[in-house]
Amino acid sequence: MIHLLDAVNVLLDGLARIGVDLRASLSMRWLGLALWQYLLVFILIAASLFARRMAILLLERLVLPSLQRYGANVAGRVVTALAQPLTGLIGLFGIYLAINVLLIPAPGREPVIGAATVNQALEVAVAVLVIWAAMRLVDELGRYFKEQAQRNQIPVEAPVIPLLQKSLKFFVAIVGSILVIQELGYPIASLLGGLGIGGLAVALAAQDTIANVFGSIIVFTDKPFKVGDWVKIGDVEGFVETIGFRSTRIRTWPRTLVFIPNKTISNSQIENFSAMPIRRITFTLRIAYGARAEQIEALVEGIRRILSEHPGVDQGFHLVNFTEFGEDGLGVYVYYFTKSTVWKEHMEVRQEVNLAIMRLADSLGLTLGVPERRVRVAPAVEALQEGSGPAGAGGSPGERD
Repeated sequence: MIHLLDAVNVLLDGLARIGVDLRASLSMRWLGLALWQYLLVFILIAASLFARRMAILLLERLVLPSLQRYGANVAGRVVTALAQPLTGLIGLFGIYLAINVLLIPAPGREPVIGAATVNQALEVAVAVLVIWAAMRLVDELGRYFKEQAQRNQIPVEAPVIPLLQKSLKFFVAIVGSILVIQELGYPIASLLGGLGIGGLAVALAAQDTIANVFGSIIVFTDKPFKVGDWVKIGDVEGFVETIGFRSTRIRTWPRTLVFIPNKTISNSQIENFSAMPIRRITFTLRIAYGARAEQIEALVEGIRRILSEHPGVDQGFHLVNFTEFGEDGLGVYVYYFTKSTVWKEHMEVRQEVNLAIMRLADSLGLTLGVPERRVRVAPAVEALQEGSGPAGAGGSPGERD
């Protein structure tokens, strides 16, 4: 038992001497800093980098898969864009603590840099990270809108989205720089005044261009048409050839090319004929007077049968009715839709139906009505008075002699 107590005392004495030696070693200074400061700085930086890496892994392997699983595609893009800057805050906090450790002065000495300067540097660094996050978010939104344009077949010209993307990033950089300058204690009132005057001058000089840019954004977001659509914008009708940064090009029926500014499109009524699911045909068939009621009834039923059996006619809704006694004949109203909205196919169906109606009318012995006028001339009546006959007003032959 006595030998065991002696061993414990020897061990404690050894640990005490090691502690004294370790304290002396950690207190040793190099370049004005103690060894323990170097060790603590290393531990803090290593811990912050490890924590940042773990945060990135957590986002990539847990948060993002969860968002994709529930269909939150846009949220996943936002998280992806902000992952690097947000996790950078962890590393920045570790560096901030390490700098504070390095700035602990030796006994009897003043700190080289004050705490206010370090805090100001931290605020500037945080502002830079925020600017970085905003720019990454703008880049991710730009890629998203490009994909949407390709998916919806809206080929906005290549400079459009990148130009808007770069302009927005430039705006973010300017605003962020102004905030950083203000945080550093420099006056920014004169700078803001100069930027305001310069921005006003640029806006006035480029107001049409800016209006067209916003018009192209409206065309992109509302998607009233796409390239290849048959549209009518104001008085211009034709096919969309290109949706550009400044204007949209329409190829008209006479094959002329019309450039419509996008600001005009955003304020105009747009009729998209290609968006029709089916295409209407309506007319009044004229039958000459003299037809019997049984013939008209058979004609109506026959036209209904033609429309019901034709493969190119939409069966959702059609009308055939005897509607009027017109000046040009008896009116049978026909109303139906073709399944195809393509002009050529639509006209083929219309022709086939019209020919079938003509054959039906011929088989029923009916004559299609045309504008007709009958003039009745009364027979000439001999005048009872002398000199008013066919010889004219010149009197009798004896008188002319």
